[in-house]
Amino acid sequence: GEEDSVSRLKNTLNWRCGSEGKTICEAAQSAVATAATDSSWNNDPVSKAAPHASSINNHLTSSQCLTTQTSKGDLLYCIRAGLINDKEMMAQVSVEQLVDFFV
Repeated sequence: GEEDSVSRLKNTLNWRCGSEGKTICEAAQSAVATAATDSSWNNDPVSKAAPHASSINNHLTSSQCLTTQTSKGDLLYCIRAGLINDKEMMAQVSVEQLVDFFV
């Protein structure tokens, strides 16, 4: 209900204003501004600025991930999961780190 929605919104705002969330959001904002400077989207700045990118980007390459746009111009990130060595990746990063990367 409405109480749950308000509670989730407050939790999100608290995370975004807290040290971890604020750092992630500020890095993302800067990376998006850099990625969108040309007439097309360049996902490299976003991928490199993501938390734990130095570990995770070794396992997510352009052959496994594609960034494109929907018909309305929204970004669409397609991941070909079958091409990712998930066991090797997850031996090097935690679930929490992977979640932070994709947030």
